[in-house]
Amino acid sequence: MAYVYGGFNGGFWNGTSNVSGVLTVNEPTKTLNLKVFLEGIYAGAGAMNKAQGIAGDEFPGTTADQVTVELRDASTGALVYLLSDMDLSTTGFITATVPALYNGSYYLYMKHRNSVTTSTVSPVSFAGSTVSYDFSAELARHSDRT
Repeated sequence: MAYVYGGFNGGFWNGTSNVSGVLTVNEPTKTLNLKVFLEGIYAGAGAMNKAQGIAGDEFPGTTADQVTVELRDASTGALVYLLSDMDLSTTGFITATVPALYNGSYYLYMKHRNSVTTSTVSPVSFAGSTVSYDFSAELARHSDRT
C-alpha cells in the first residue's frame, strides 16, 4: 500500500506547486519521579541546602544541585539510558521525561560529582506511564537494619 500526503493547496503533495508544511512527530514519553537527598547538603526534615560556590548559589531558583540518573539493564547491568544534569530540588525531587520505549525493569543509578554513586537494590518497573522511586525510603529501610 502506498502512502500519500496532502498539500497546502488541496490535493496530494507533489513537491513543487502543492507542497506541505512541517510534520512534527512527538515520541511517546513517560514521567520519572525520583526523591533523593544528598548527604553533603542535606539540612534535615526533608530539605536540602543549595550547593554553594565562591559567588554563592551554584544553581538558580529552588535547584539544590544537579545529578545524573542512569537506567541500567536488569539482566546485564548495561547502560540503556542516561539523564544528565538533572535539577534536584531543595525538597529532594527530580522529575524527568523518559522515552516510552523503555518499558522493562531497570536498575536506577544516581550519580553526583561529590557523592558516592547509589543504585536501587532491585530493578524498577517502567511498565506504567509514570514511574516513581524514593531513594530516601530505601535508605531508611537499610538504616533500620543497623
